[in-house]
Amino acid sequence: MLKNFLFVSALLLLGGWGLCGCSDDDPETDDQEQVVDDDKGDNTDDEGGTDDGGSAKPDDGDDDTGDDITSSLYKPFKTDKVISHIYILHKGRQYDDDYVYDSEGRIIEQRTIINKKEETLVITSFEYNGDFIDMSYYPQSHGVDDDYKLNEDGYAAEIISEINIRPIIPIYDENNYWIGYGKEQTLFYTEGNLTRDTQVSKSYTCTYTDYLNDSSIDLTTNLVRQAYDNYTKEINLPTDVLGKRSRNLPKQVNFIGTDSWIDYDYEFDLQGRVTKILATYYSYVNGEEVMDPVVTAYEITYVD
Repeated sequence: MLKNFLFVSALLLLGGWGLCGCSDDDPETDDQEQVVDDDKGDNTDDEGGTDDGGSAKPDDGDDDTGDDITSSLYKPFKTDKVISHIYILHKGRQYDDDYVYDSEGRIIEQRTIINKKEETLVITSFEYNGDFIDMSYYPQSHGVDDDYKLNEDGYAAEIISEINIRPIIPIYDENNYWIGYGKEQTLFYTEGNLTRDTQVSKSYTCTYTDYLNDSSIDLTTNLVRQAYDNYTKEINLPTDVLGKRSRNLPKQVNFIGTDSWIDYDYEFDLQGRVTKILATYYSYVNGEEVMDPVVTAYEITYVD
């Protein structure tokens, strides 16, 4: 669909997803007490190999999910915080995303409705077969079909798109963190989080909260990738296919060479799951505010 066309275009023109990293800054003030669990926050083992599947629950609706499970190198992120729905409000535009999982905890459908209008429904489907993930769309006119060829660790070795002549080749470090394309390192990590991204048109640094990025969907990658995207704030999938995710949720993104930044604020439920996110963009020139702050709001619902 349109969002994935923009996403693939970003890969071509800007160099890919914008990720971010962390510092040792304290988190935003919040009543939620965060407990760091070293056994979570990774879909690989200590040697860089993959775990034996995820713990996400399958959809319990009427869909025939989980009945025809295929073997795949892809392994979903291990968590009991399984996201079923995300509502996004950005500049008056509303997005409703529903997620359908198979019995392995892999997302097999993303159903998106814009501005509460049923006729805008677009279904993004994901098929996992061996060393491939295949994406397709309904209606087909709303997206560009992509394939992800996986390496032995379950991460993308090639991204193959209908609009590209050649595959896009991500590269990873020895810990399976994505560091760029081809032979050039443009992404730099500290303590399990990406601290600097120089591959996009708006290069930035990022600091982090102490809150773990441990939901079934990599919220951090989506939040920060969209920091430079003024056109859409939708969630892009598949999740956890470009290397290991950043460990924590972002606190602030600062755009290099500008006086512009984004602050992130969070609310949590009693189970420690993030339920609301506010991303507020500020921009100044010579100490003067050049625009009103732009707030993007996210509301997140989980599988019980």
